[in-house]
Amino acid sequence: QGIYLLGERQLIQSGDFELAGFARLGMADSTINSIETYVGGGLVARGFVPGRPQDRMGIAFARAGFSDQSRGITAGEGDELAIEWSYEIPVLDWLTLQPNVQYVSRPSGDRELDDAVMAGLRFTIAYAP
Repeated sequence: QGIYLLGERQLIQSGDFELAGFARLGMADSTINSIETYVGGGLVARGFVPGRPQDRMGIAFARAGFSDQSRGITAGEGDELAIEWSYEIPVLDWLTLQPNVQYVSRPSGDRELDDAVMAGLRFTIAYAP
């Protein structure tokens, strides 16, 4: 059993500029799930670069609260916190690139693990026959 809530809202719209926000909340049965609680949220902006009205930039955070059962397996004692920045760039009608950087504090809730920084690049290819 569990519950997951998601809320999204456009906060600002002015010409090509848009700013939207989102929030997520989740809770699950701690006897069978590694993550007992989840809280996340962020902001996404579009149209803030002159001449590039479809580019989107976002910043988000997530906090995962591990169940006692999971903490016993991973030796974690705390929660995991992640912060992510991403930038979505439509390159062609069929190709979008999205670089991102993530910072994770206390991976797996384990205070003995070093914090992690990761960079990635997502490709989206739209195929329409």
